[in-house]
Amino acid sequence: MKRLYIVTFLLSSLLPNILQGQENPTLTFPETGIVSSPARSVLYDQMDNPGTNSITSQNFEAVNDIFDSFAADDFALMDDTWSIGSVEVAGAYYNGSGPAASVNIWIYSSDGLGGLPQDIIYTALNIVPSAGLEDGSFTIDLQAPIVLTEGWYWLCVQANMDYSSGQWGWTERTVQSFSESAWMNPGGGFGTQCTPSWGYRLTDCSVGAEPDNCFRINGDIIPVELSSFTAMVNEADVLLNWTTATETNNKGFEIQRSEVRDQKSEWEVIGFVEGNGTTTDQNQYSFTNKEVPEGKYTYRLKQIDLNGAFNYSDEVNVEVKSVYTFILEQNFPNPFNPATTIKFGVKEKSNVRIDIFNSIGEKVNTILNEEREPGNYSIDFSAIGGSASGGNAVDLPSGVYLYQIKAGNFIQTKKMILLK
Repeated sequence: MKRLYIVTFLLSSLLPNILQGQENPTLTFPETGIVSSPARSVLYDQMDNPGTNSITSQNFEAVNDIFDSFAADDFALMDDTWSIGSVEVAGAYYNGSGPAASVNIWIYSSDGLGGLPQDIIYTALNIVPSAGLEDGSFTIDLQAPIVLTEGWYWLCVQANMDYSSGQWGWTERTVQSFSESAWMNPGGGFGTQCTPSWGYRLTDCSVGAEPDNCFRINGDIIPVELSSFTAMVNEADVLLNWTTATETNNKGFEIQRSEVRDQKSEWEVIGFVEGNGTTTDQNQYSFTNKEVPEGKYTYRLKQIDLNGAFNYSDEVNVEVKSVYTFILEQNFPNPFNPATTIKFGVKEKSNVRIDIFNSIGEKVNTILNEEREPGNYSIDFSAIGGSASGGNAVDLPSGVYLYQIKAGNFIQTKKMILLK
């Protein structure tokens, strides 16, 4: 306890000056609008106008938690939904110390009016930046991208290193965007009054001389976050299902299909499904492409915004095979009142006839008598007025009936029950 008291005294008397500046900060990423992370775009950039000072943001080992320090800066997202994949931070080690072992990141909510950090909405701990930790400026790739909608947020970055090995500082800017950056020391170390809550560092914490910090946020702007898109063949139908995690200004989805052939095939529009505008709720969609001819097909979605902008989904592939055979299926529902559906299959081009008989074998109706191509079909039969596809207008009483199909040399009969 006595040793800790002595260290506290020394740090309290020496470190306030260190907290306020670094004569030669390392600036690996001073240029604005240029992303260092591959395959990502710059979403938000504060790498311009770097100053000569830096503000400490450090996580000391557990026994010295009283010296923990946090630095944060705010940023705003407008209109779209953002998928953040990496963060770049310009910084420096004090007095030639370092490197850190890893870094921590938090993203906090704000009150929407430029207020101080509120609730933690994202945490990533003990990250080793892709380009290493040697010079104090970090490219920090997030293992799992964070999706944020329009709003005001705070980014907090912290280096993991012991005070006895030195300190890391987040390089300041000479200009201010939105609110000035903030600082906090939960344990009250280093003689600051900025505890236990966040305070604006210049006005409340007496830390640093300029208003903002240098950082850049990289990722993608996603009008619609499509979390799944699948296709399934059901006989001659192709069932498409997709799910969105978020939507921004989403007018809807144009469904496109292309037949896979030896030569290149053009995309054709086969349908449209309305979107849900702007929402952070998960939504499920479906579309059925009915009676698709035999062949191999590729499907995709063209997601269209209300302003006309659009994006394409990944493609899904299916194969519709000709597995047609002569068959008469059991009607459904059965028993029925007053209507039921009869499904049947035709193996080859034939004249198809379906007759209805009573229990003693007397024909009471003919519901189909026409030529059909190979395929699977269904026909609705009503005991009041005959069939939806034809037949005599006859009302049948309750009882047991037989229905029979004749297609070429194929003949099959099944039983059905009418209960009124």
